Amino acid sequence: MEEGKSWEQLGGLDKQVNDVQVVLNQVTHDFDEQLLAAAAAGDGELVGRLLNRYQDPNCQDERGETAVYKASQAGYPQILQMLLEAGGEKDIADQHGTVPLHVAALRGHLDVVRALIEAGADKDLADQHGAVALHMASLNGEVEVVQLLVEAGDEKDKVGGLGATPLHIAAERGHLEVVRYLVKAGANLHFANLRGAAGIHMAALSGHVEVVRLLVEAKAEKDQRDKHGASPLQLAAERGQEAVVRFLLEAGAKTDQRDQHGSVALHVGALHGHLGVVKGLVEAKADKDLVDQHGAAALHMAALNGEVEIVQFLVSECGADKDQTGGLGATPLTIAGERGHVETVRFLLEARADKDATNLRGAGAIHMAALSGHLDVVRLLVEAGVDRDLVEKNGATALHLASERGYTAVVTYLLQSQANVDKPDGTGRTALHLASLYGHLEIVKTVMALCSDADLLDGQDFRPLQLAAENGHTEVVRFFLEAKVDKDRAPRGVTPLHCAARCGHLGVLQLLLELRGDIDKAGVGGATSLHYAANFGHLDIVLKLIEAKARLGATTAQGRSPLLLAASRGHAEVVAALAKARADLEQAAHNNETPLYAAAQAGYGEVVRVLLNDDDSWKGTQPLRAASRCGHMDVDVVGFDMPQDGQLGSVLAARPPSGPQRIAGRR
Repeated sequence: MEEGKSWEQLGGLDKQVNDVQVVLNQVTHDFDEQLLAAAAAGDGELVGRLLNRYQDPNCQDERGETAVYKASQAGYPQILQMLLEAGGEKDIADQHGTVPLHVAALRGHLDVVRALIEAGADKDLADQHGAVALHMASLNGEVEVVQLLVEAGDEKDKVGGLGATPLHIAAERGHLEVVRYLVKAGANLHFANLRGAAGIHMAALSGHVEVVRLLVEAKAEKDQRDKHGASPLQLAAERGQEAVVRFLLEAGAKTDQRDQHGSVALHVGALHGHLGVVKGLVEAKADKDLVDQHGAAALHMAALNGEVEIVQFLVSECGADKDQTGGLGATPLTIAGERGHVETVRFLLEARADKDATNLRGAGAIHMAALSGHLDVVRLLVEAGVDRDLVEKNGATALHLASERGYTAVVTYLLQSQANVDKPDGTGRTALHLASLYGHLEIVKTVMALCSDADLLDGQDFRPLQLAAENGHTEVVRFFLEAKVDKDRAPRGVTPLHCAARCGHLGVLQLLLELRGDIDKAGVGGATSLHYAANFGHLDIVLKLIEAKARLGATTAQGRSPLLLAASRGHAEVVAALAKARADLEQAAHNNETPLYAAAQAGYGEVVRVLLNDDDSWKGTQPLRAASRCGHMDVDVVGFDMPQDGQLGSVLAARPPSGPQRIAGRR
């Protein structure tokens, strides 16, 4: 330690040094900011003063921009020269990979670009999108910069982001003079980007007719396909670029060239509602009856999107077949009906389109409109005289379809129009069955008020109440019960309570139990609700039925108890719940099969564990032999509450030599 200095004094000196360092850092930061701001503002005097103070010319702001970058971006060649002479780096990139040459080219600062090139800036550096300076200049139409870069050795077909060349970029942006220069410089007119598009595609897509004209005159292939098979004509038609379409047609572009879906220009023009394009194509003798790979013609396309003016033009002025069948046998009317295009439907009806025409499955426009819930179209069709009870091939009417989908307004209107409420479909189901099946409560209420029999059986002998119960529609079930529909009626032996138990719908089950549904009523094969729930492993249902005092020992026609069914299916939690409720663990079926035997034979180790933890389960070795015979090595008694030695004699004798705690061996 220095003589006469304490530790505290030396520590204070360190703090002073740190404080000075902080001040110096702040001063340096302030000078950095001044230099960057001066370069951006073109303040040569301040830039010179700061550089004379040995200020770092390569300092960067939070975006990674240097003073060279800012001077290049702002277009100050003199300041750029000062910075370069002071050691400024010409190729330092910002956070996006953009270098000074990029921003100068983008902004069209010709002198700055020239200065950077003369200083040795790397013309091939790309930003994070793969763009070099030539792409930047092409993007903004800076033709002099483009010319300078190409003459300086830049590759005129340099590939950038998405496979685009300078020609692609300039053509898409409509920079005619840049395109003209690149064409004269020998740029590849047919070079395809990543989606297979050439410069002419990009110009056509964007509607730059003069660029398209220049490229065609330069012998660009006017029918070149992209990766999707689309030609420039198709792309222009899709985007509604009418001037480009008309020019290409005059230049002899093919009107029947198809893309990968078999569509031609007339199809896409009609689909997207471009009337002028459609007219131009028809005038050029495009075939209005050509169909795509799905069988759709231009009229189908227009009907699909509700382009009523195009539909009118094709039908009224071009003589298109208003009943032409397309994919799946659909006509323009059925297509428009399905999509809910009221005005298109109205025009087709006025044009005498066949209002009763059906597709391949026998569905007409009224079916398609009802299926999609388009009330105004359904009303229009009914008022035009369409048969409201017209049936599909599967026997469904519009009322069936609307009831199934839950379109209350359509159902109400059809019923008001005297649709047959009791008419069954091909499965024997009425509108009430379908609404119940899918849980549409308001439709159930509406239909039930008019139907002749709320308990009518469908083709599988199911009642509407059963369908609602089986699918867990609690409120629909509640409505039926409040309407005094018989809750225990069991066609084919299946009650609503059975349905709820079988499918695990606790809410429906609770509702039926609250209204005193017959909890122990035997159904198919003698099964009760508890049998169904146990068999399918619905623990919550089993617990609720136990709580409601369901008979634990009820048996099926084969003498099987709920416990036996649960054990044979491996539902360990259900087995445990029934055992806890004091179900008879030794109750055997008519073939003497017990729960333990069934579980052991099937290899359900967890069920065996549950059953063996009850002392009464150790009677006899048959379950153990069954497990051994079936090769279930996983049926293990390790950790069980073991019975007394006297009960284990025959069991131990049956064990294989290896694994003394196992009760099952290999087959």
